[in-house]
Amino acid sequence: MDPLSVDPLPENATASGAGPALGVAVTAASCHVQPPHYILKLRPRGNSAPCWFQITPHRPGKQSIVVTAYQQDDALAAQTRLSIEVQVPVSPTA
Repeated sequence: MDPLSVDPLPENATASGAGPALGVAVTAASCHVQPPHYILKLRPRGNSAPCWFQITPHRPGKQSIVVTAYQQDDALAAQTRLSIEVQVPVSPTA
């Protein structure tokens, strides 16, 4: 399964005045990411609620983390890669 595939985003603006939605996904090799994605409601003239991801590395050394934002039609909106240095990895649980 593609780690960036998620349920379709909701329709654009609604009668309640809510704006469109934006998907944010995080992937990292040799890491467990929880949750793998969020759907954020964009707010006109305001900030969206913050979201957090827990990234648990399973091996030491340099790790790449990819953060992807995508629009309602699954079009890529933005993507960036971060690098971290892991000193002590966490062993996966059975």
